Amino acid sequence: MLYTNINKGILFISIENFISEKTIENLNEEVEFMLNDQGMSYYAFNFNHLNYFSNAFLNSFKNLLTEIFLKCGRVVIYGIDKINKNIFGTRNYDMYYVDNEEEIYNILSL
Repeated sequence: MLYTNINKGILFISIENFISEKTIENLNEEVEFMLNDQGMSYYAFNFNHLNYFSNAFLNSFKNLLTEIFLKCGRVVIYGIDKINKNIFGTRNYDMYYVDNEEEIYNILSL
């Protein structure tokens, strides 16, 4: 299941339960619309309620991150346990891993 919310210029995306092909499709559509049609630059992905990443999701999400970075976007990922931190790679100045939502506003601001 995919939930989205915009707060203070940041698109918050929460992925819950399990990731189906439909969830991947919805995520791609939402981010591409916000990135290309609305000019959204800041994204916060919440994985608090998700314990499993399929290979299909990992590949799709990495491609999505590349699209965001090519448009000079910035990303915060939170809700990932310590074992899986950096599972999506590392980048200086445009991708961050944090432990909770409150830290996001210290990193991303308009």
